[in-house]
Amino acid sequence: MTIIEAVMAIEDLAVEFGQHSQRVYAVNQISFSVHKGEWLGLVGESGSGKSVSLLACLGLLPKIGRVVSGRARFGDRDLLRLQERALRELRGRDIGMVFQGLSTALNPYVRVGAQIMEPLLEHRLASKPTAKAHAIRLMEEMGIPDSAQRFNSYPFELSGGMRQRAGIAAALAAEPALLMADEPTTALDTTVQVQVLSVLQEACRRRGMGVILVTHDLAMAAHVCDRIAVLYGGRIMEIAPTATFVSAPAHPYTRALQAALIDPSDPWRPLAPIAGVAAPITSKLTGCPFVTRCPSAMGRCHTEVPIVTLQGPDHLVACHRVQGGILDGD
Repeated sequence: MTIIEAVMAIEDLAVEFGQHSQRVYAVNQISFSVHKGEWLGLVGESGSGKSVSLLACLGLLPKIGRVVSGRARFGDRDLLRLQERALRELRGRDIGMVFQGLSTALNPYVRVGAQIMEPLLEHRLASKPTAKAHAIRLMEEMGIPDSAQRFNSYPFELSGGMRQRAGIAAALAAEPALLMADEPTTALDTTVQVQVLSVLQEACRRRGMGVILVTHDLAMAAHVCDRIAVLYGGRIMEIAPTATFVSAPAHPYTRALQAALIDPSDPWRPLAPIAGVAAPITSKLTGCPFVTRCPSAMGRCHTEVPIVTLQGPDHLVACHRVQGGILDGD
């Protein structure tokens, strides 16, 4: 894949919740970028900082959350330093968002078509008749049958999969340069997940749109993404092109995630669960966040936070052993 330009670049983002003794260090100096036409997967366990990172960039953190440091460059603007009015002008128009639990996030009192039209009308991008025609075309593109009739349906009149498609149509309505998709197939059965994701993938690639896909499903990310970034404890563990990520993962956490997956080519292979539990994020890191669960940990892993460094073409890893070339199994 030829990367032409970065749609958005996040640099040293740190996000905290609460204060004093009840402080939670949710995101800790993470950096990544997404490029035009590229799908970037953010993968990690619940609480690793995936969704919080995106919400921080959009100015949608809850009141107890705050951005401590960092930049989120979108074009010539830093999203983290924009006022709410400026962010409102970007949200829905230049940056689309598919929220987690989207099938239940639609307003139950507003007809589906009106919700798809909303970004176009809110940002004065089209007249009401033009917006309606565009919304119906988007519904058809998303695979919603009888779109002209379903335009006037209420969300409860659609299946979960159809609601999900309608929500994605709303996110794409203004033809944004960047789409943030947070678990876009949550709560759907496997067959419908594949269908919805396939439609979303085709629609975004046709538009040359950059996409950030937040998921805990490693197999899904490997199937649709061009690059994958693995988060743990609010930090980046590894970023790699998908081919490298699948064939030559470097970080012990990434290797452990893959070992815990069912291998279709070897279905009888015993799964290898990751031992232990994630450390609390209520204190600042003094070492690697994965250290208490890592079979390759050594002394400095407890006392020094590993820096993300380049290990190969577009392959970034934060691990003392990898950087020293002494990871077990190499």
